Amino acid sequence: MNDDTVLYEQAADEKTEIASLTKIMTAIVVLENSQLSDKVVITPSMLSGLEEFAVVGLSAGQEMTVEELLYALMLPSAGDAGQALAIHIGGTIEKFADMMNQKANSLGLSNTHFTNPVGFDEGNYSTARDVATMLKYALKNPDFLKF
Repeated sequence: MNDDTVLYEQAADEKTEIASLTKIMTAIVVLENSQLSDKVVITPSMLSGLEEFAVVGLSAGQEMTVEELLYALMLPSAGDAGQALAIHIGGTIEKFADMMNQKANSLGLSNTHFTNPVGFDEGNYSTARDVATMLKYALKNPDFLKF
């Protein structure tokens, strides 16, 4: 990872659905746009549309910190935590996805696109090469390493 030497690659630039790898970018955008101690009050809109997705069981009215929600996002891959963070930071899922795409563009991830923060496959795609670049960037953030 220090010298960008590729040891092996196969279809490195083939676009594919990335499912929960999406959450790496979600965490990057959250970490760069909030403080870990920020409080988030869970709203019903943060919990909608997750019927077939992994959740930690957040409830409307519950108060969590950004740090607690990031743990839930990254460890059990909780969609409710991802949507809560996205709406808290971006105001809407769509605006947060725009922030994710702006960050992807700034990192040179030319074969990556996001429509949501949790990994629903419709509209979320990337390549092995772009995911490696995204992860390498994330690992430079000491707060990301906690999760």
